[in-house]
Amino acid sequence: MLKNRVHILTHLGILSLIVAVLTLIGLPKAALAADDGRIDVIPWVNGWGAVAVYCIDQTGHSARSYSGGEIRVLNSDGQQLLAANEAALNAAQNTANTSNHNVLIASSTVYRLWAVPNSYFTLSTIPDNEGKTFLGTWQGCTPNSGGTTTQLCSTSSSQGTADVTFQNNTSGTVNLFWVDYASEGCGEVLYCTLNAGESCDIFTYVTHPWRFRDANTGALLKQLVITTTGTYTVTVP
Repeated sequence: MLKNRVHILTHLGILSLIVAVLTLIGLPKAALAADDGRIDVIPWVNGWGAVAVYCIDQTGHSARSYSGGEIRVLNSDGQQLLAANEAALNAAQNTANTSNHNVLIASSTVYRLWAVPNSYFTLSTIPDNEGKTFLGTWQGCTPNSGGTTTQLCSTSSSQGTADVTFQNNTSGTVNLFWVDYASEGCGEVLYCTLNAGESCDIFTYVTHPWRFRDANTGALLKQLVITTTGTYTVTVP
């Protein structure tokens, strides 16, 4: 009995040491607490499981900058799924901003990290058991409290065109995103930033999705798919 107690205490001591080391170097022990500095305040999840996304600074701590560090994606057990360093992130972001197309930064067997025009990033996966690939999008290292959105992608088999006025009827500033094709990761491409009462006119295609997000928090305010041709107005809220 005494020997068993010694073994148990020894194991507990080792576990405590591991936790202490992880805490000391600033790495999340598990992707569970929404206040641990993660970008996705509400965990992003699809059939491959939940993830947490962090900007890691040059000291190895979760931060609001990846200067000298990286962006890191962990699963719910705190295991690393994907990472990209500052050089790779900045190079891809510059290309995305210049070309106005999404650029793949890093990938694993399941996960894909993309640079999106206007300094946004998107995390996607290969299709899960329901065919979903999109996990989330964010700008820089700004937290996004919007959660995972329903998987939608633009399709090339359009059923007509539409001239749509997107109108911001909220009291705050919103960003309007077009959702890209599956081949580009179904990422969000920023088209307009609208202050309260402002609008922008967009020529688009039937079957193409659009999203309004709060410009400050990234929270999803409205998602829609263009379903009819013609000229009309879409508002948020």
